[in-house]
Amino acid sequence: MHKMERFWAQKSKFGRIALQKRILSLLKNSAKERYDLLLEQYPQLFQRVSKKLIASYLGVSRETLSRLDS
Repeated sequence: MHKMERFWAQKSKFGRIALQKRILSLLKNSAKERYDLLLEQYPQLFQRVSKKLIASYLGVSRETLSRLDS
């Protein structure tokens, strides 16, 4: 039981860290900077996830995402 408890505590910790980084990025970076960072970190994501979901994650409209993409 102790190993499972430790595992879930670590998962929770890393999830909170990722959420904090995302919030800071939304506040600090421009849409283009957020797009470039996401593309740099997860290049394969753009072939597997719809543009609508990526735009929502970045906090922009689908049309704005299309402008950033070009």
